[in-house]
Amino acid sequence: MKRVLQGLHDLGEYAFIAGRVTQTDPGAPLELLAWRIAADEARAAYAEWCARRDRDSYAVYRAHADRADAAQASLAAR
Repeated sequence: MKRVLQGLHDLGEYAFIAGRVTQTDPGAPLELLAWRIAADEARAAYAEWCARRDRDSYAVYRAHADRADAAQASLAAR
């Protein structure tokens, strides 16, 4: 993590979610960032399941979709 932080040019707010380092939008709640990342990962997992059509890729897709749903619920409750 120290190596990642040393490479940053701006010392604004950053979020560490799902193994990603992302600069937050000023004033945007972290719940919004968490939902965006989770939704992106769910879309990618869905595309993988559509391509492979197997049980394992479906389980991965459902896990990501559930996480995106939870993140959206957290954002809505804010």
